[in-house]
Amino acid sequence: MKKYFILLSLLFFSVSCSPFGQKNIYGTYCYYSDTYKKTLQNWTSLTINADGTFTLKIPYINSGESIYGTWLVKNDSLFLNTEYSYQDVNIIPQKNNCKSGFVQLNIKIYLKKDNLYSDYQVALYLEALNNLNDTQYSCLYYEMDNNNTIYVPYDTILKAKRVALYDKEINYPVYQGLIRQEAALFKDSYEYDIVFMGVGSYYPVKINDCFIFENDTLKKIIQDDETGNLTIKYAKTTHSNVTDIHLRADTADL
Repeated sequence: MKKYFILLSLLFFSVSCSPFGQKNIYGTYCYYSDTYKKTLQNWTSLTINADGTFTLKIPYINSGESIYGTWLVKNDSLFLNTEYSYQDVNIIPQKNNCKSGFVQLNIKIYLKKDNLYSDYQVALYLEALNNLNDTQYSCLYYEMDNNNTIYVPYDTILKAKRVALYDKEINYPVYQGLIRQEAALFKDSYEYDIVFMGVGSYYPVKINDCFIFENDTLKKIIQDDETGNLTIKYAKTTHSNVTDIHLRADTADL
């Protein structure tokens, strides 16, 4: 028991004596918009707990559910560690109902404002077994309406294993990813956002990236050879929890 007490004391001492501990890094941070000069309460939130754990909530990742992990301070920088792995496609259930016997899929490409959705069609890959019990895949193509939406029969979406956006001109899947029914929980006659994380997309908090702490603000610098370095800020807020997370278009300054 004495040994564990000593270890806990050393851990507390090391954290409290670090620059982060002295500056009270613990708390909830929200994405700070340089455009609006304020934190966006319904955007990304990162909560740093004194016990060495964190809670991360991003609207378009992990279906908007919280991601948990541990944090570490090294060389005056904060590092996050989690078992969650990013997906190329994130499926976010919505509360609205649609036509019976169908699911409504709203197609979104994160931070790709120059894309014309009319250049793409949605492809669903269905898995089935043939007479020899060999796995075969078939592909169904859907044209999006003016709202970048498709309606898929409920029985079909349950069989789908992958989803992709095909470039019509080159007939090639430019964006694609797995559909995990156990995570998406598809239900008959419900609406879902399908968010493709394409080339050039930036995650507001990328696990294992480091953050610099300055004046109650966490700063992360993203290196980009084409556009130069990009600084993303998360400012400490008095709110302990951030709720009502939805996909927003307030990311013009990202």
